[in-house]
Amino acid sequence: MNAQRAEALARATLANGLIQAAIQFPHVAEHMGLSTVQALDQALALAEEAIALAPDLPDGHCALARVLMCSELDEARGEARQVLEYVINLDPEHD
Repeated sequence: MNAQRAEALARATLANGLIQAAIQFPHVAEHMGLSTVQALDQALALAEEAIALAPDLPDGHCALARVLMCSELDEARGEARQVLEYVINLDPEHD
C-alpha cells in the first residue's frame, strides 16, 4: 500500500470513529469538544478527503455512506444507498 492509500485509509478510519462517537457515544464526542453535528461534519470532510486521495479504496466511500445514513433527509439516505451500491461494485468482498 502506497502512502496516499494509507493516508486515505487513515482518514476513512478516523471518519468512522467520529461517526461512532457522535451516534453511539455522544459523551465521547462532547469530551473531544464536538457536538454530534460537528463530529458528523468532520467525519464527512474526512470521508471526502479519503475518497479524493484513493477513489478506488472502498473505505472512504463506506464512511461517506455512514455519514449520509445519519442524516434525517431522505435525499441523503438515498445517496447513501447509491454509495453503498457503488462500493459493492467496486469490491464485492469488502466488509
